[in-house]
Amino acid sequence: AIITYSPPPPPQVCNNIYVTPTGTGGGLSQNDPTDILTAIGLAQCNNLTIKMAIGNYVIDNPLQLSSLLTIEGGFEPSNNWRKTSTAGATTIRRTNLNLSLIHI
Repeated sequence: AIITYSPPPPPQVCNNIYVTPTGTGGGLSQNDPTDILTAIGLAQCNNLTIKMAIGNYVIDNPLQLSSLLTIEGGFEPSNNWRKTSTAGATTIRRTNLNLSLIHI
């Protein structure tokens, strides 16, 4: 019998991804936010947090979210990405397949 052993890959290092309604950047720094769909696509590892800026987001397609993903809304980019206490400051609207409104 031949046994082949491969050690497990090193754990991925996942931090925060920064998102704004009009983001076009890479999302890995506060100064380079991305959009929500790109952020979810980047969330391929566990223990990731997506920090969403205040605003309205529209998602037209079903989402496939990884396990242990945290999505937080209500961050103010102009205030060093501090979280506001205003309820409903970040809104996600899903359209097409499942119309609903989510406040985070």
